Amino acid sequence: MLRNLVSCCVVALALSPCSFAADPPSGDELVAQGVAKVLEGILSGDRKPLTPDEAKKLVESLDDGRFKVREAATARLKLLPFPPLGQLREAQKSTSEELSKRAGEILTYHHENPNPNLGVLEAILKSTIPAKIRLEPKELYRLAELSAEGSLYETVTLSIMTSAKAGDLDLAKKMFAKENPLAVRATALRVIASIEKKKSLDLLKETLKDKETALRVAAARALVETSGTLEKEETELLKGMVKELDPETAVIVYQVMEYNLREKNPKGFKDPEAAKAHSQITAAYGEILDKVKGVTKKMNQPANTQYWLEQGMDTSKNPEVLAYRIKWFSGQWSGWYIPGSNDKLGNDERNIRCWACFNDHEFEVITTTRKELYRKVLDLPE
Repeated sequence: MLRNLVSCCVVALALSPCSFAADPPSGDELVAQGVAKVLEGILSGDRKPLTPDEAKKLVESLDDGRFKVREAATARLKLLPFPPLGQLREAQKSTSEELSKRAGEILTYHHENPNPNLGVLEAILKSTIPAKIRLEPKELYRLAELSAEGSLYETVTLSIMTSAKAGDLDLAKKMFAKENPLAVRATALRVIASIEKKKSLDLLKETLKDKETALRVAAARALVETSGTLEKEETELLKGMVKELDPETAVIVYQVMEYNLREKNPKGFKDPEAAKAHSQITAAYGEILDKVKGVTKKMNQPANTQYWLEQGMDTSKNPEVLAYRIKWFSGQWSGWYIPGSNDKLGNDERNIRCWACFNDHEFEVITTTRKELYRKVLDLPE
């Protein structure tokens, strides 16, 4: 079914009258060739991305004394799949009314009319990730540079990471060099980590202290993607920067922190310091979760069902429930509970979790439809 996404790209290749000297290409090879064709179409001709100097000159033309030049520059900037957004934002602040107005008009146009070809390209790339279909890394690094401010960027990065091989390490290290654009360096760092695994930890820790936010965020993502667990030193580093992370990254970091804390306290949070740390993590986690795509925070009236009571201490049937809290009969709200972690219902002899109270209490629950964000089940002992 995933291949249907790329049928428009590969059908021409599959039906072309050329003859193959060797074996005909496989389905994965056809997909890769189809992606290459789409990229070629987007990155060539009148839609070809501008160099920094070309972008500067074209944006300046928005304030040219000749009306025809201003109109032509406006039309060209609207046509580009990857307009120079940074320069346009700066131009919007200009004291020149004409320049500010036209720059604002172009930014609004791109916000309201996302390029359909980029949507198709992103869908195609997403279809290649689960199958680990290998695409040309150099082209994708270029695309990472161009799409740095859009939703396409993360898809491009994941596409490179999931199909990366040991032989790609030299290219990744070359792309991480300081002379390259930040977006390319950030992608390359995560690719390096995906290839080297724990061998990259020293580089990631060092980059967590970098002055560039984009690189610190990439290091945070790579750290949790690579190790899945965090040492105390790494946790402290991430705590210091978690507020500047995008919500998607922050949620992943909080999940790893919370899971690590549970593993280190298998009998519950009896130690005051551990209990305090867990409370702080869960509070921050609960507040940021609903800012992530595919996550919903919902207020509920009493459910009038015994379902949650019948689960006992088992949380494995509902990994989509990331956190919840209860409104007690006193009118006070509980803190955020993480199922299987801090939610055993007092000294209740039935060994049940606080979500049993969904039956007759108002409650707020945070769930996700994204399996990659499902809570890791680690039910603490009774």
